[in-house]
Amino acid sequence: MQLCANKLDKKDFFGKSDPFLVFYRSNEDGTFTICHKTEVIKNTLNPVWQPFTIPVRALCNGDFDRTVKVDVYDWDRDGSHDFIGEFTTSYRELSRGQNQFNVYEVLNPKKKGKKKKYINSGTVTLLSFKVESEYTFVDFIRGGTQLNFTVAIDFTASNVYGKAKGVSGDAENPNCVGIEGVLEAYFQSLRTVQLYGPTNFAPVINKVANGAVEGGESGEHTQSVFRRVSDDMEQQKVKRIPCPRPIEPAVGASSSLDLTSNGSSSRSVSKTVSETSSFYSNNNLQE
Repeated sequence: MQLCANKLDKKDFFGKSDPFLVFYRSNEDGTFTICHKTEVIKNTLNPVWQPFTIPVRALCNGDFDRTVKVDVYDWDRDGSHDFIGEFTTSYRELSRGQNQFNVYEVLNPKKKGKKKKYINSGTVTLLSFKVESEYTFVDFIRGGTQLNFTVAIDFTASNVYGKAKGVSGDAENPNCVGIEGVLEAYFQSLRTVQLYGPTNFAPVINKVANGAVEGGESGEHTQSVFRRVSDDMEQQKVKRIPCPRPIEPAVGASSSLDLTSNGSSSRSVSKTVSETSSFYSNNNLQE
């Protein structure tokens, strides 16, 4: 959203005014809550403020007809800003964009009560208004987004994942059925692997990225850098692979695990520390 003003009242003795806007959302109890302040434009009665963004929830709490009050002030260094005037609008009015209805008279109630010939203290005009939707995870699922979930298990000794093969025992088809299948593969693998260190995280990312390439489609893609601090930084060089699908690694430090002699398990989960990062690749990514 962007606004400008014209012919605001002069408030400074040695200058004009230093105007700024304050937006208020109306509440159910009749009070108002500040939801945005613009920057101050120095020494002018015809300011043009920079475009800014306000979340719809903050502006009107999802009620498009809820009153939005806007106060116009003259900035003072000591914080005792001078009130120029006010006007009201709503999200629905603003969403119509620039038109003759989105030119607002700035009114000062005190001046209006004292001066019979008082008209207004200037006008504020909406220059532009654009709604940008932020889609939720549920929106993507409803739209048919397909999710591929990959689990990489770090065998602790101080943790290893020597090669990015399936712990299910079948490197060609490492798929497991559900979380129970993942746990079963983990318990079986504990009997055959040698716990080792340090942690090798890069092969996991490369394996998943290659899978995304094989199942992807051509088109324009975005790219970002994935980085993880590990105790094997010399080995953690993730190959950059052209990847048509977003990959989001979620790395967690989790529980202690104890297998009893009969093969059952007792697990105690400690506080989990997770770091997540969006992973997108484009072009030929390098080591």
